[in-house]
Amino acid sequence: MSNRNEVEASRLGERLVVPFQELRMQDVDSVGGKNASLGEMISQLAGAGVRVPGGFATTAHAFRVFLRHAGLAERIAKRLEGLNTEDVRALADCLNQVDQAFFFRAIHLVIRLKPGDAQSVNAEGLPYHNRTLLNTI
Repeated sequence: MSNRNEVEASRLGERLVVPFQELRMQDVDSVGGKNASLGEMISQLAGAGVRVPGGFATTAHAFRVFLRHAGLAERIAKRLEGLNTEDVRALADCLNQVDQAFFFRAIHLVIRLKPGDAQSVNAEGLPYHNRTLLNTI
């Protein structure tokens, strides 16, 4: 799903979670428009006294890593093979199946959470830290 060039092209690299205050509009491809906008507001408006709630964004890279690690990337790709995109019912069924697979895997990982895991997520430790669900969901 993701190739090495995509990750290297991003200013955020292989980061999985980024505090809002570090984000700018140039990060839209990595964290989405709302998260990038929050980061931009924090950096541009804090000096003017405008208060913006803090927080963090999970990156698109984190999502792709989760999909790969959870075995969902292959399952989704296989499900999409031969899908008739003109058939609204087939599209809805496919969406439902993908959604259920994603939700089931996410819940499975959340149940396995242990205290302290969420603070120590990194790409290198992913096989162990899948228990944190990459701080997504």
